[in-house]
Amino acid sequence: MTANGTPSQVPCPSYVFVGRRPESDSDLIPVLAQAARREEAGADDAFVHLLDHGPYIRLKAADAVVATVPRLRARMAETLRRYLDDPRADPAPAPARDPWETAIALAVLDPADTARADELCRARSGDPNLWLVDRYTALGPAQLRLGSRWIAEAALRGRRGGDIRRLLPRLTGLGPAAEPELRRLVEELTAAGEAPGTHVGDLSAGPAWLLPLAAEVALRSLRMAPDRFIAPGPFDYGQGDGWRNGFDAPARLLALGEEWREPVVRELEAVVDGPAHHPELRRRAAAALAPADPDAERAARARLDSAGVPDPRAAVPEAEIPAAVEEAWQRIEDLLRERAPGAYATLMSHGGITPAEAEVIARRMPVPPDAMASLRRHRLVTLGNIHNPAWAGWPPITHEDVYRAVGGGFDDHADPDCDDFGDFPFHMMNGWLISLRCFADSLARGEWTER
Repeated sequence: MTANGTPSQVPCPSYVFVGRRPESDSDLIPVLAQAARREEAGADDAFVHLLDHGPYIRLKAADAVVATVPRLRARMAETLRRYLDDPRADPAPAPARDPWETAIALAVLDPADTARADELCRARSGDPNLWLVDRYTALGPAQLRLGSRWIAEAALRGRRGGDIRRLLPRLTGLGPAAEPELRRLVEELTAAGEAPGTHVGDLSAGPAWLLPLAAEVALRSLRMAPDRFIAPGPFDYGQGDGWRNGFDAPARLLALGEEWREPVVRELEAVVDGPAHHPELRRRAAAALAPADPDAERAARARLDSAGVPDPRAAVPEAEIPAAVEEAWQRIEDLLRERAPGAYATLMSHGGITPAEAEVIARRMPVPPDAMASLRRHRLVTLGNIHNPAWAGWPPITHEDVYRAVGGGFDDHADPDCDDFGDFPFHMMNGWLISLRCFADSLARGEWTER
């Protein structure tokens, strides 16, 4: 292969030696390594020539040489140094060249020569090649530190696209040496005003060395975004700990040790007594006090009752549920008509299910009365392009799962006897009236705007 990527007219010594062109050049490595180990004529040249096939083969060839033909290490290392010093001398096609991979292969062959790999790691940007990261961090303690820093920086750069969650297992997998970079990542998220738990998740299931940081993440997240880290809220889409990129921070902290009981109580009481917080969140914080301090929980409830803080989760007699749902929807519709006419028009374009459709639904799945009453008002709940900066996704009652799971079986083109309801939205199953009331309250406070 020539330097510009065009086929060379000179036969490849590696192919000539084995007498064929394999499907993958990687298949040549064990054959040539064994031939070189037996010192067959021409095997050394054929093996070294594999380096000219491109960076993708160089690390594998270096591993094989170290393991089976160590006498070729110096010769291969010198070849790779020449390619790094003068890229024009590198016969690999230009688009395939990756000097960092070549430098890592050089460091595998000559552990004393890691400077080039280190320099290229410091200068590297973009999405990390995790296989190369693994190979680089295995070179030694200094490379482990540099590699962990690069992963952390890449994760921070791509956090809007979920790169922290994608790269975090790689970082924690590096062991205690990665702990400083994990701490730096958490500090930078905190300084940016982002609850670290929304990005790194719950670390309390990790190894022992990670638990102190897990506690810090949980406590900071509880303080910065209590709505996401006091379980569970009224807008939860799933069950367990999957709501809104959060987790049950008080429970995690209490499980980590008695020393976290007092901080948990302090943070929860701050939410209970914070008038700026939503009434539902204040009530939720009071309930979350019970495992930490039952007396504090009773006192918090008493303070909320005395202050007249409403409880959106308060039980409603079953006979009153349909009227309560109608009242909540009326509030939402009135507020949308006034403040987001586009969202209002979209919402009102979908009518409710018919009595016959309600009977079919009731026969097939245990839909609670508040959910059924809501479906009678609107079979498809979409609100257009309204936005809340504090909310990471769609508004809490806009998901079309409602339509696909229930109403979708009753459109003009569907079989009303179809048994496939898809995934019924659990937030609807577990408290639709609560969700409607809280959403109406958030609209009234001006937290949603139409874009």
